[in-house]
Amino acid sequence: MGLYIHRSERTDALLSGLADLLTEAPADPFTPDIVAVPTPGIERFITQGLGRVLGVSEGDSDGVCANVSFPSPSVIVNHAVARASGVEPTGDPWLPHRAVWPLVDVIDRSAAEPWCAPLAVHLGLAQGPDDERRNRRFAVASRLAGLFATYASQRPQILREWADGQDTDGAGSPVPADLAWQPMLWRALRDEIGTPSAAERLARADSILRQDPHVVDLPERLSVFGASRLPADQLLVLASLGAHREVHLWLADASPSMWAELPQATSRRRDDTSATVASHPLLRSLGRDAHELRARLRRDWPDAADEHLPGGLTAGTLLGTLQCQIRDNENPRLSQPGPLTVTQDDTSIQVHACHGPARQAEVIREAVLRLLQSDPTLEPRDILIMCPDLDVMAPLLSAAFSTPSHSLRLRIADRTPEQANDVLNSLAALLELSTGRVELSTLLDFADTGILDIFVDEAAVQLREMTIGADAPGGPGLLGGQELATTFSFLRPNELVWNYVVGNYLKGESPPAFDLLYWNGDSTNLPGPMYCWYLRHTYLQDELKRPGRLTVCGEKVDLAAVRAPVFVYASREDHIVP
Repeated sequence: MGLYIHRSERTDALLSGLADLLTEAPADPFTPDIVAVPTPGIERFITQGLGRVLGVSEGDSDGVCANVSFPSPSVIVNHAVARASGVEPTGDPWLPHRAVWPLVDVIDRSAAEPWCAPLAVHLGLAQGPDDERRNRRFAVASRLAGLFATYASQRPQILREWADGQDTDGAGSPVPADLAWQPMLWRALRDEIGTPSAAERLARADSILRQDPHVVDLPERLSVFGASRLPADQLLVLASLGAHREVHLWLADASPSMWAELPQATSRRRDDTSATVASHPLLRSLGRDAHELRARLRRDWPDAADEHLPGGLTAGTLLGTLQCQIRDNENPRLSQPGPLTVTQDDTSIQVHACHGPARQAEVIREAVLRLLQSDPTLEPRDILIMCPDLDVMAPLLSAAFSTPSHSLRLRIADRTPEQANDVLNSLAALLELSTGRVELSTLLDFADTGILDIFVDEAAVQLREMTIGADAPGGPGLLGGQELATTFSFLRPNELVWNYVVGNYLKGESPPAFDLLYWNGDSTNLPGPMYCWYLRHTYLQDELKRPGRLTVCGEKVDLAAVRAPVFVYASREDHIVP
């Protein structure tokens, strides 16, 4: 029993260590192992790796990863706190979406109080009602409810001090004068809700979990794999569980050398000097989360067993050299004074300049095909594609890897069920609307236009304005109907473009008679100035939902002022619905 930290600069070394741990079956073979992961992508990485180790035949890799559960760390922590406190996570009145309505009432009642003056001025409640600013109340209350929830997770001590009547910052100092209204507002909200906050329940849950291990139905062995950050409440609960269980924390540690050099954690971020220990520029710029997690572990888990699993890095390539420099926390300008020599056949790091996301997806496909062709032992499951904006790249990558000539299995990981399933996404949006105060502007929000983002950006809109817009050098023009039809076709390229390329052009087949094709071919032109205005103000700048931002026929447009029944129709698919 106890807390164990396993670190390595390579995740495959961590996975090997985890596999060795899980190879030892628990006393009850029906007891599932729990490996908490922050994202679905890490879960898939682990299941594929464990499937090559657990239950394999001798000399083979035909195993299976079974009876292993992969919740998120927050699920484990919330489950433990709920069992110890008796408050179920889904029914917690302090959840931001539940606390926002009591907070709106508290703000309305407290606007005249002297301590609430900064908030009242911001909301236009100080000197008579200001309707335009008063409408901010719900948005501001939502943000404040989320802020208080963040305090409960990251800085629970500050809320416990506020509950005791102290206006302190959780580190022994008074709250700054410009934020002195926050503890007063939080205490008023606590009185309104009438139950202890999550931070207060956390302290009691910690004591109960340490005294009674059977209060929560968790196995004798837990693991947390691949977490880059763990808030204070999760570290506390995991430490409480570690009093009677084995809690293993598997961390990707890019620089084990810096781990030993980190100073003791401080209570204030501005006093944290851990970044100064980093000599490599990438560790300084990208390692903030890792620095803070290490410092917290050294402070909150001082008695944890610490194990480093060597990654076996070598400096034979450009990538290997970079990894070794980061591992050893070396400044490349000092360890490599002159320019680094790179051989012509060193392709460990490649940079491809592409003119857009769609082209990036195509280049990635060609690079993956080249890798698979050059290395027969490489399998698609061994290749990971990381994207800075998964929502933009996911449909493009799916299309690029599903061409008739090169069909590769591609699994989109790290997406929530709502992001991966359009039906769930729509259902969640409808449920949210049905339980809240809905304005027409909510239904006409163009902030997320889906795949249309490919066609609508600042450069594209400026090009249209300079060619067919009202101020075009050659005078206003028209958007051709055929061009508009082509845009609609590219919303569903597999069905409306490539289908005809393969059938008509490559196979020489005539398209079957279809009445909608004739109707769809009867296109019309659009006035250029109208089209450019529509693109810029509704799609690009999303101004239709903002009261008073648009003027039509001399009138300011405010959809929130519309008080008429609205019938909203949505199609799952037809010839133009993407």
